[in-house]
Amino acid sequence: MTDDIAPLFTRSDGTYLCARWGRPIVPVVFGVDDATLAVVKGAIEAVVVLADHKMAESDPETGANLMFFFCRDWAELLEVPTLDALVGEVGTLVDRLRRAGANQYRAFRFDEAGAIRACFVFLRMDEALSDIPADALALGQAAQMIVTWSDRAFAEVSPLALVDGVTVLRPEVAAVIRAAYDPVLPAVARDASAPVVFAADTAYSSHMTHHFTTRVYYEDTDLAGIVYYANYLKFIERARTEWVRGLGIDQAALKRDEGIVFAV
Repeated sequence: MTDDIAPLFTRSDGTYLCARWGRPIVPVVFGVDDATLAVVKGAIEAVVVLADHKMAESDPETGANLMFFFCRDWAELLEVPTLDALVGEVGTLVDRLRRAGANQYRAFRFDEAGAIRACFVFLRMDEALSDIPADALALGQAAQMIVTWSDRAFAEVSPLALVDGVTVLRPEVAAVIRAAYDPVLPAVARDASAPVVFAADTAYSSHMTHHFTTRVYYEDTDLAGIVYYANYLKFIERARTEWVRGLGIDQAALKRDEGIVFAV
């Protein structure tokens, strides 16, 4: 499966880069109402939890290091104060995005070690993006900021799937994200033979396998010292809960926002 992983981080110019965040993520979102703001931040938090990474209240260097800008026309970016200092000459960027007919753009900034230190996400809400439900748009964008995917990674296949009417990350994509944040691996890899690819390969090929370890206490057993059969349901439910959490699904948010609950 390594041949399936490497293209996810190999850009159209042939360069390879798989980098993860090297610091806690501090998001800020511009250009949306309060309801959409909650959806976007919820999606970011879900992906950060999936990666077993951290969020914070403030970044010591820039205050916020993950910025989402929603607009109707790229010209609106010209009115954003100090944006030049963050992403370079905004006028040149706007011209380039207009010529390309683009409706989204991401720019990463890296620290001295090569890990992500900032990300700027620009979304022009044209007809195509406006037709996407807010939760799906937010989750897709959150997944694409958590690591430096190739510019071709999701050109043909979305990173998302619809399960019983709920938008989730495809399990294999979630597995690669988790693998990229394996703490024993370096924060950045610049060639397809790097360990992160092999870790991702393992996660990719076994994404439907979940391991859950629990301790059996004396109270869980019967007089013969064997686990009482009814307690297996508790163990299975705990394992299911951890598996769903590992996929980045927030069950409390599903119940609160969608009225959806998992039946045991």
